[in-house]
Amino acid sequence: MTTRAPGAGRLVAVAHFRVFERPGGGNPCPIVGDATSLSAEEMQRIAAHLGEESGFVCHEEDGGLRLRYFMPKREVAMCVHATVAAATWLVLTGKAPPAGEQRVRTESGECLVSWDAGEDASSPRVTVEQQPPWFGKPFGVGVATAAQRALRLAGCVDKRLPIRAVSVSTPKLLVPLLDASLVHRVAPDFDLLSELCEDLGTTGAYVFAPRPDGIPGHFVARQFPTGGGVEEDAATGVAAGALAAYVADQEWAGASAASWRAIEIDQGDAMGCPCRLEAAAYAGGGVVLRTTVTGRASLTREEELELSAVPE
Repeated sequence: MTTRAPGAGRLVAVAHFRVFERPGGGNPCPIVGDATSLSAEEMQRIAAHLGEESGFVCHEEDGGLRLRYFMPKREVAMCVHATVAAATWLVLTGKAPPAGEQRVRTESGECLVSWDAGEDASSPRVTVEQQPPWFGKPFGVGVATAAQRALRLAGCVDKRLPIRAVSVSTPKLLVPLLDASLVHRVAPDFDLLSELCEDLGTTGAYVFAPRPDGIPGHFVARQFPTGGGVEEDAATGVAAGALAAYVADQEWAGASAASWRAIEIDQGDAMGCPCRLEAAAYAGGGVVLRTTVTGRASLTREEELELSAVPE
């Protein structure tokens, strides 16, 4: 499909993906695969027009690869689901081999992206390693009270676990809830939640609880980003990596031998877009050193936008 205005104009190819899919779901993500010549203002216009967090693939003069990410209202430093979709686009278009790895530049720093198409060339398995984890100090009772007020669900916070800011690229406010049913009942006051996240220096709130199956390392979560024109994410790799680091710090970091530990996260059910993310943390000796997030993307459609027809 081509969206054209009268007269000649510059066309921008957009590939639409679904990322971290469970049946009937997946996080929608547009990718502009040849964005090198686009300005930041043009990328922002395209993301606003598409109404989704979008990824832009830029090839730099030294041969490096840069990814930029825009929500409908602002640029963000890192977006894992768009990174998974961009890597898939590179494989599908023959610009990357069926299996490999590459360091990718983002506004949050370099990340290591690896992929392997295996027997499914249309949807390679992509792993994204972000930045070394950073942990803020656990917040006190005042923040727990403010969080419950902003989430509009009294008594929902699990006081056995800390509320804290954790970052593997951009900081998220991790809020443990008592059980999965409460996660799905959250109905935020977005003004209060944005104020709280801004006061605490985080880019969104990530509420989570163990999945009802009771299997260790299985979680249900929801992510409420701030300031980008999107009230809730169907899947959030930045927060999934932060949760893997959080769990490792709580449960595994004291192990004498360093090792990888994996978790699974279901997200997006409250939006009708069920997703599942695989995340892992490498920890030992009291320190969480690395995290990864893994998933697949499937191409759903392609279109061409005429840039002059995209509203400013």
